[in-house]
Amino acid sequence: MVYYCDYPDRDILERACALIDALTFGRIREEGYENLSSFQRENIRLAALAQCKAMEGGEVTLPLGVKSFSLEDYTVSFGENGGGIYSYIDKSAYIYLMQTGLMCRKL
Repeated sequence: MVYYCDYPDRDILERACALIDALTFGRIREEGYENLSSFQRENIRLAALAQCKAMEGGEVTLPLGVKSFSLEDYTVSFGENGGGIYSYIDKSAYIYLMQTGLMCRKL
């Protein structure tokens, strides 16, 4: 597994990077982390760090009944079945990942 940041707790780091891989449809591994632009790599690093910190602090899972969340100009809506994988991502990490272009289903 490729780790996208340095973090002392290897278990949390591994779970955070696995979540990021899932949210980006495996594109980071597919393209090769080193083949991504420096902008993409930096945002992935920041997302991984934010996700690790949130996981360590237990701040990740959305409360039951939450159908959407907003952060600045971005809104994520989940619909009837809840947030699925998106309910486990930290809001800041989500914003960093959105900027990479790797979360778009159309690529």
